[in-house]
Amino acid sequence: MKILGISCAHDSNVCVIDNGEVVLHVEKERITRIRYDEGSLEEHVPAILASIGLTIDDIDCVATSIPVWKDMPTTGKVTGGEYTHATGWGKGEIDICGRRMPAYQIAHHLGHVAMSYYLSPFDDADILSLDGGGNFTYGLLCKACGTDIQLISDLNNQNLGWFWNALAGRIFGAMSAAGKVMGLAPYGTVKYVNGLYEKFGREQNGIRYLWMEEFPDHTQAIPFHLIGHKEQPGVLTKEEEDMAFSLQEATNQMAISILEKLIAGTKRSENLCMSGGVALNCVMNEAIRKTKLYKNIYVPSAPNDAGLSMGFALYLWHNILQHPRKANTHWHPYRGMPQQDNDKLKAVEEAKKHNLNVQHIPQEDAQNKAVVELLIAQKIVGIHRGRSESGPRALGHRSIVADPRNPAMKDIINAKVKFREAFRPFAPSVLIEHTEKYIDFSGYSPYMSFAPVCRPEAKEKMAATIHVDGSARLQTADPHNNPDFYQLIKTFYEATGVPVVLNTSLNTKGEPINETPLHSLDTLLKSELDALLIDDYLFTKA
Repeated sequence: MKILGISCAHDSNVCVIDNGEVVLHVEKERITRIRYDEGSLEEHVPAILASIGLTIDDIDCVATSIPVWKDMPTTGKVTGGEYTHATGWGKGEIDICGRRMPAYQIAHHLGHVAMSYYLSPFDDADILSLDGGGNFTYGLLCKACGTDIQLISDLNNQNLGWFWNALAGRIFGAMSAAGKVMGLAPYGTVKYVNGLYEKFGREQNGIRYLWMEEFPDHTQAIPFHLIGHKEQPGVLTKEEEDMAFSLQEATNQMAISILEKLIAGTKRSENLCMSGGVALNCVMNEAIRKTKLYKNIYVPSAPNDAGLSMGFALYLWHNILQHPRKANTHWHPYRGMPQQDNDKLKAVEEAKKHNLNVQHIPQEDAQNKAVVELLIAQKIVGIHRGRSESGPRALGHRSIVADPRNPAMKDIINAKVKFREAFRPFAPSVLIEHTEKYIDFSGYSPYMSFAPVCRPEAKEKMAATIHVDGSARLQTADPHNNPDFYQLIKTFYEATGVPVVLNTSLNTKGEPINETPLHSLDTLLKSELDALLIDDYLFTKA
């Protein structure tokens, strides 16, 4: 049975699951090249399905949701299937791409909860979902066992995601820039934590929540007190740094309190799954991990709305259609559209027009050696291999890599390749068996979900990836999740004794992560990227 999952809000995306397995996941922005693109994907569905050899006639039913924004154009026209609460669902029909078929509408946060749990390796878990919006609520705390998902608490007494939207809009002029606020936070202090609680706090069950009455429109004055009007856009102030740190601290406190106090009356699982846009906050995730409330924590690669289509489809398969979970097979996030040889050859021809050197390297070990030689020579290299990763972070298939030992590399890449703010950090991708030598972390972090503290031994090995507070947004590389990227880092380790590479997304400021070979070639041409590996072709500048 094949289910088409659809999410049409910001970060619009679709997926296909085949008998319970996600076989394709694509965000609209990767196709249109408009960051966080929203609304209907219907015109793109035929080509997306064709990339894996399907047509709309191969689809048995659709899993989607009632739009959070009522005026948002939907993918296909859904009739029926309305629901009336935060964990509701209903069955209707959809007209899409010339076909009419069954459609199930599933509540927004239920999609978040299902996606994080069903992609995890756990048979049972507590699940926390925190987002900037959703149908009927801003968050859920649930408990799952097998395919049974039970509500512990509706978290509608907070809207933490709004505060990140508001401060991002206030400082950077875009409510989508919450990740920048997180990166800025370590430069500040706790100066405004108490003020935040005094102005926006509400207490319930011993938990201090943050609540904002009206949605923060970035075109109006942002209701963060104690920060004056921004006279010079782009110039960061000490007050903004302190507010970023204070919001991060309040976020950590609130999330930990929810998990400590609301689970107290139930049997706590050893496992925690996290979802919603706030789960992209790797500093909060690390704060939770350090409490040792849970033995294992899983955050998927796309916990935000960009992964919702998978959550809707998986909830339909397991909870509505009552299919059991399979044995724990290893999920990996490389589910973008398969690349055709013709796409790669178009990039080769285009590169020759721009006088780039093009080298065909059929063997993977030779590809890795060629890239590593460039890295050791302090070159910056793009990696474009296979299908793209799901979610907003580069995980080795659409990455820019560099030598992490050079402390100047952070400033060089920010200024000359990414064209972004100088304070923003880069991730270290570390061979998993060497992680504990350099970072206060054990276990898996394949999707950059945690920001642990680096050990003193890391200073020489990965200086360009250590943030101002001594932390790093860690990606562990293992031979099962991504063997190609693991082998590249291992080749660098064998040549240098350093089991780490600097890793950031293959794009420039304001763009989505690249999807096609031509997208990646464009990044090479318009930035000071030195080289680009597209599968078995290496492109270098003369």
